[in-house]
Amino acid sequence: MTDTTVKHFDSTMTGAPTLANVAGNLLAVLDACLVDGFGLKTVDSLVVAGGVATATIATGHSARVNSVVLIAGATPSGLNGEKRVISTTTNTVVFDATGITDQTATGTITLKLAPAGWVKAFTGTNKTAYKSGNVAATGLHIRIDDAGTTSARAFGAEGMTDVDTYTAKFPTEAQMAGGAYIPKANSAATKKWWIIANDRFAYLAIAPNSSLVDAVFVVVWATWPRRRARTISSSPCLQGCDVSAATPESSTPPSHLTIRRRLMCATSRAPTSARAGRRRLASGTPSRRRRRAPFTKRRATTLRTFRTRTRPTTA
Repeated sequence: MTDTTVKHFDSTMTGAPTLANVAGNLLAVLDACLVDGFGLKTVDSLVVAGGVATATIATGHSARVNSVVLIAGATPSGLNGEKRVISTTTNTVVFDATGITDQTATGTITLKLAPAGWVKAFTGTNKTAYKSGNVAATGLHIRIDDAGTTSARAFGAEGMTDVDTYTAKFPTEAQMAGGAYIPKANSAATKKWWIIANDRFAYLAIAPNSSLVDAVFVVVWATWPRRRARTISSSPCLQGCDVSAATPESSTPPSHLTIRRRLMCATSRAPTSARAGRRRLASGTPSRRRRRAPFTKRRATTLRTFRTRTRPTTA
């Protein structure tokens, strides 16, 4: 069976929510991609032939090659659920239907881009706490405050009872008061964004300044068991390229694309230098391997931000 775990979305998809310097815009993007899906359409016909299903939608669709769509309402039921797209035209979406006999499906059939599998645990005015919908995940939350116009704020929490009541916040107030900044848009013009996610991690990339084609701000959050229990990282990246060509479905990404990615680790270790080892040997002191500190949840509460130089667009 074709894996449909990882989904990708971007601002140029038909029906994608827009991102500008408006409060709540970022939450609309996250809701659509992580929780709800978007581009809901009624399928005019769904035909299976030779193990391949072709959905026809007269009004068009949001799907692209390798994106994941969610089919509902079809008989036989084997056509329902998440499907990885094999090919598309303006009015058709094709996906694998191995094991289903040749036929025309019946029922009121709908199709949309499938969400990544997160849930909205708590909400408020321009505020949402998201958590993984995977029961094997840690159950930690990421809270996004989208009340601002040019940027949003984000932090994680181990426990929450409502969107404004939480325990074990990370990063702590001492580390980063109010949480990390997520630049959204520097003007009313809509900005490019990209999301690659499954139900345990999310990469959110935003180009907040249209005049800087090389400047993309990336935020990564994930919920992993055990040693990588909590991670959040934010970083400007994709330096030195026009990201308009760097769509997830590109079969040949630009050769000059440079991706800089840093993830937070739940534990940290300062490696013993070779020079220090040589000093101990010279002095006759036995070399002792530095022991890694035992893991505790508190060691995962640091957030780092990174700056990347960018260059203005040339005429």
